[in-house]
Amino acid sequence: RLKRVMFARHWNALARAIDPTKWAVVGSQESLQQAPVASRCFVAVHSDLATRPVANSFLLPYTVHPLHLDYRIGPVRPENEPRRIRVMFAGNTGFYHDAHFVERLYGVPSRDRCVQWLLSNRKDAVVVDTISGRQKLFSRDSTKAVPCLMICTTKGDRHRWFEELGSTDFFLCLPGSHMLMCHNAIEAMAVGCIPILSYKDWFVPALREGVNCLSYRTVEELGLAIDRALSMSAAEIENLRRCVLDYYRSTLDPVQVSARLAEVMRGLSRIHVYVNQEECDTLRRAHSESVLHKGGTLQSPVHSATDLR
Repeated sequence: RLKRVMFARHWNALARAIDPTKWAVVGSQESLQQAPVASRCFVAVHSDLATRPVANSFLLPYTVHPLHLDYRIGPVRPENEPRRIRVMFAGNTGFYHDAHFVERLYGVPSRDRCVQWLLSNRKDAVVVDTISGRQKLFSRDSTKAVPCLMICTTKGDRHRWFEELGSTDFFLCLPGSHMLMCHNAIEAMAVGCIPILSYKDWFVPALREGVNCLSYRTVEELGLAIDRALSMSAAEIENLRRCVLDYYRSTLDPVQVSARLAEVMRGLSRIHVYVNQEECDTLRRAHSESVLHKGGTLQSPVHSATDLR
């Protein structure tokens, strides 16, 4: 149900961008082939991101978690105002069915592996494991010393999530339970929080190391990325933040995405739209020429994932 809500976010914006009488959605390749050629643009929706894109296709980017769609998204403070925390992770850990599932599928350390490594190897890591401790730390009136590297292992107030992200320079976008991409990467970028992640090539176009992200593929590289974030000057961080916000506004913002999709649909009688349904058996088969890494044929051409690593 939440996936459908997330998908509807794009289509609601799309409906505002174009005349809804000019397009119709169909659910399969077969129904698309049978659809009559008329003035409408018929839309076929696909979820297999491991295939090569077909002609006249468009990949809808991953978005914020559906539970956050009704909240204000965007910079929550002036963009040049210093942020209180340099590097933060906050999220679920201890995935009960298989904590290291993503390691076998994608060859990068799982979220639990990363957190365990940080707690064992980073003396500067401060753990916040109570709701009250998290609330006090993010309070604007707090006089408590703010850590440079903070690991939150307890859930916070989702109504204040974007405010918390807006208080942080870098966010550790560790993998989810069954795939690398996680909503928190999009949420962080929406408020100008620079992502540190292991899946920059899951974005279209791919994120760029040292331009709009810091990246890693091993826990040792994660440690080096954190060291780099901690040693950056305010000017360097501000340059990264501007690039992150520019990327989000042009590539991930649902309103902009829908407007761009509406533009490429004009003049077409049929279009194929790909969506990420979080199907791990599909995503594990993706390669450098897949929709996951290349996007659709109606989107700007990008380098292959291999070229950008």
